[in-house]
Amino acid sequence: IDKLQTEADEKFPQINSKDSDPYINMISQQKEKIDALEIELKQMKDKLNKSFIKDNYIVSNKDNALIDDITYKTGDFVSTSVKALSIINLDSMVVEANIPEEFISKVKLGAEATLIPDADKSKIIKGKVTSIANNAVTNNGETTVLARITFDDNENILLPGYNVNIKIETED
Repeated sequence: IDKLQTEADEKFPQINSKDSDPYINMISQQKEKIDALEIELKQMKDKLNKSFIKDNYIVSNKDNALIDDITYKTGDFVSTSVKALSIINLDSMVVEANIPEEFISKVKLGAEATLIPDADKSKIIKGKVTSIANNAVTNNGETTVLARITFDDNENILLPGYNVNIKIETED
């Protein structure tokens, strides 16, 4: 039996040596590539498995939001370095008011504010001054200080960019 084994080893060395058979090496390499591609495919599927992606749509996780500033159009190539769009949470909007410098000393943080939208002057929205800038800005010869006013329930009367008339309660 040993003699037959030696003869077989001499006549058919590729049977005993997996490393010397080029087909076995190619099959092994292809299996490794398949394994790597399956891992990459799983990672790609995991990236798509996000709460903000449903079927072929991007879905906001905000109940009351607005899509704005869409950068791409159909057929464009997207890049991770360029913002695709903005989602504005309509429940956390603020009004920015430029207060003339001669009145800013009367405006205090937490002061009550009344907002009257230009879009519907019959509506009154209540708010509060939540921030006052530490510096003034001069524009067209007028010096103003930026104040931010938050408001609770706007009933979707105000949208980004809308104008309002503001009355801020002061101590005087």
